[in-house]
Amino acid sequence: IRPLRQRVLAEIRPPKRPQPPGRPERVLHVVHGWPPWNHAGTEMYAAWLARRQAEVRDVAVYSRIADPERAHGDAVETLDRGVRVRSVVNNFTQRDPLSRNGLRDRTIEADFARFLDQFNPRVVHVHHLAGHSAGLLRVAARRKVPVVYQVQDWWAPCARVNLFDAWRRLCSGPGIGKCSACRPLTGVPPAPVLNRLLYSHRLSQFRKLLGIPEAFVMGSRFILDSYLELGFLDKDSLVFVIPYGVELGPIPDARPARTPGAPLRFGLIGSILPHKGIHVAVEAFAGIDPARATLTVWGDPSIDPDYTRELEGLRGPGTEVRERFEDDRKAEVFGSLDALIVPSLGLESFGLVAREAMHHSVPVLATRRGALSEMFLGGDFGALFNPEEPAELRGWIERLAADPGILDRWRERLPTVKGMEQHTEEMEQVYEKVLADKILLDRTLTGKFSRKKGKWPATWTKKRR
Repeated sequence: IRPLRQRVLAEIRPPKRPQPPGRPERVLHVVHGWPPWNHAGTEMYAAWLARRQAEVRDVAVYSRIADPERAHGDAVETLDRGVRVRSVVNNFTQRDPLSRNGLRDRTIEADFARFLDQFNPRVVHVHHLAGHSAGLLRVAARRKVPVVYQVQDWWAPCARVNLFDAWRRLCSGPGIGKCSACRPLTGVPPAPVLNRLLYSHRLSQFRKLLGIPEAFVMGSRFILDSYLELGFLDKDSLVFVIPYGVELGPIPDARPARTPGAPLRFGLIGSILPHKGIHVAVEAFAGIDPARATLTVWGDPSIDPDYTRELEGLRGPGTEVRERFEDDRKAEVFGSLDALIVPSLGLESFGLVAREAMHHSVPVLATRRGALSEMFLGGDFGALFNPEEPAELRGWIERLAADPGILDRWRERLPTVKGMEQHTEEMEQVYEKVLADKILLDRTLTGKFSRKKGKWPATWTKKRR
């Protein structure tokens, strides 16, 4: 049925715009979730990028989906605004701890290999391998498809993703003993021994696998420095530090004037999980008179019921928790806020929601942790606070409530936020560089390119040499 399928796809896919030579005809993105089933930052960013790329080329996505009615490794394919999305079922119920923890899964690797052979991409763009198998990198390497690896968080060195341990403390880096105690990978006896062996394998494997990609993309200087310090990235690797763009979308021509004497409206948007520090903000507002300032939290309370109950115990009269909102309500929600709070305790690699708020003329109060402080370089249009000290955040809330003019001055100084159109073009230049280097390497290995004076191009890494 392939000819019939191709005819159907040709009819329902939008026409492609012409693109400059030297760019890949087909790109495959690998990510651990996809809207509308997953709405975290990495998944939304990957969707924005893939949908824009689909305007000029064939784009496919290899994703993961939860579906208790289907067996492990089953796949569902959908078409999302011209993007072919293959979602593979992984319910994390398999007994094999290597498979359950995304370290090795022969079923998923075999399915990915078939998909690679069918789609035949010129570049594989990896956003996240959680829920899949770290071995997908080897599958791509065996087929000599260039890999661009976008480091979205700390999943390679940290099974908890953000170097934030089970006791709600920042971690200095992986260690077999402390990782085994913090997040056990198996409960099968003898668990203490097996967990140490699993972490030894995990750390060794990721250090090797991160030698496969031709290039890395980072959204901030902070996460690059962190990976270098932790020893998970070679200092000579080809790395592009490119702050991400966001889908800007329409915004009202002017924000409605705030009613004099009305309480300031603070918002918090994100996953209701401990590493996001929701309790820091809720605790800070517990002592605030709701006539002066209120807090609204948007997220999914069902992700971690125990944590949600904890928040209920801390919540004061001025705090409200709501379900997440659809994208088409984004302008409305941001328009209802005077300021956004980002109280993350775990490390953040960028801060998409903060940029979206700034685009909608909403100043940001952010944690002095991870890459969030890079938002404020070169300008006074927000504030940073220590997430370990709710009193510091409370001090800012009281100060702003006493003098709302501070928010007005911040709002006037907000910088222009980069959109996805500009960022998509920046990613195209990464692809061009990777493909050009691959052609150069292929010619060298086949004897069709002569090295002058025995010197390699300066852009090459030691790994390529």
